Formats: sequence, structure tokens, C-alpha cells
Amino acid sequence: MPRNYINTGFAPGSSDYTDTSDLVHIGTVAFSARNTSVKVGTATQRMSNGTITVVNPFGVTSCDDQCEVGQLNETIKVQINVKYGDNAAITSMRAQINSLLDIWQAKNLAFGVVPPVDTDINGA
Repeated sequence: MPRNYINTGFAPGSSDYTDTSDLVHIGTVAFSARNTSVKVGTATQRMSNGTITVVNPFGVTSCDDQCEVGQLNETIKVQINVKYGDNAAITSMRAQINSLLDIWQAKNLAFGVVPPVDTDINGA
């Protein structure tokens, strides 16, 4: 289902969006970002870090599946910390994390299981 986001909050370093495509289970997306300078010995390195958090609520139904008795949230959060301006690092790590998520999902992430010891993640 396509999403329809509207901005519901903005402040320096953060921006919030609400998904209006489902008026019963209203999802949100939150972005945050900031820059820091880190001293390493006699050098200083500028760093950019941020997060993106997606929250998708879903209805919990009673045992007869006839009525919704409440809501719970499914969430995913990505945290980024890279050298200032390093888009190549973000692109590379994004591809790596997507590949690792594919492997983990295939090895029962949905059931709360970490990949078994014999899982080959070398292609990720």
C-alpha cells in the first residue's frame, strides 16, 4: 500500500512525519541529525550522525478475530554515524545492512531468532 506522509513537526535537527494512508493505524517517521567534532589525539574529525525511526501500529484482535481490542507498534530504527559529508560510506553501509537484514530475515528474524552459528554472512 502506498504511503502518504505529511510533515507534523520540524525543529533544527529533527523532522517528524505522519502516515495518513491508514486513518485507523496511523504510522509515523522521525528523522534526526546532528554534526559533532571528535578529538582524536591532536586531530579533530567532523562527524555526522542521525537516526530514522519508522513506527507502524497494528490492531490486536480478540481470539475470535471479530473485534480489535487494542494496538501495538512495529518499529525499525536506523542509526548512522559517518565522517562528515561521506555519502559513499552511507551508500556502502546501507547496502551492507540491507544484505544482512535479508540473511537474518531468512534465518527467522520474525521469530526472534539470531542467525545460527553456521550462517554464512560473508556475501553481505
